Order: sequence, then C-alpha cells, then structure tokens
Amino acid sequence: MTSEVRTPFVWNRPKTKVYDYNQQFGGAYYQPMIDYVDTKERQGIFFSKPAEKVHLPMPEELAVKKLESPELSGVTALDKALVRGFSQITREVNGAAVHTSNLMLRGSKENTSLHMKRTSTMIRDKYVKELHLIKARSLYA
Repeated sequence: MTSEVRTPFVWNRPKTKVYDYNQQFGGAYYQPMIDYVDTKERQGIFFSKPAEKVHLPMPEELAVKKLESPELSGVTALDKALVRGFSQITREVNGAAVHTSNLMLRGSKENTSLHMKRTSTMIRDKYVKELHLIKARSLYA
C-alpha cells in the first residue's frame, strides 16, 4: 500500500516578466500620482492639498505622449528606497550611540535588557540590506 503513495510534486512559481511596453505604459500612466506622493513626502507636515485631483491620463493621451526616459523609472524608485532605508538605519544607530555615550558620561547605573524578539526595525534593516545586495548583484552581473 505504501508503494502507491507518490512523493508530492513541489511547484515553483515562474519568474514574472514585465515587458518593456508594459513598463513604459504603466510608468507613464502612474507618473502623475508618483510625482504627487513624492511632493507630499518632500513637504512633510507642511504639505497643502492641491485644489484639483491628480489627473491620471486616459489611454488615448498615453498613446500620443512620447516617453522621455522609460528606462529610469524602476531604478530611481529602488535607489530612493535604498537611500531612505539606509539613512533611517544610520539615524537610529547614531541616535543609540549618542544615547549610550550620554549615559556613560553621566555615570548611569541603569540596567539594560536584551531584546529576544525581532523588532520591526530589525526586520526592516534586513530587507533594506537584501535590496541593496540584489541591486549590487544586478549591476555587476
């Protein structure tokens, strides 16, 4: 009876493919919203909501419009995310180092606790570093 049981077939998901045309078309379609979000992020708490809504172009408008530089759409987004991630990591590490230095200068006798759980910061740092490695491998491959 055990000879009739087959080993399970492990299915591996195929790699996704984004064709150049789809990337160009999608990038041009969502570019106004990406610009809006970037502006909102740059201005921070001083952001004022625009009077009119973000205009996403109709397919006819996209067909007529010429694309200036479609190759840079994905690379710049990854670069910005990496810069933002590493700057946040550096800010937190430097903040912790300054805090520790101040405690040492003041002669603090406060107990420290070891965190056994992985915090969201540790998980975020791991993924930022993995993204950096993926980008580095793609540049030098």
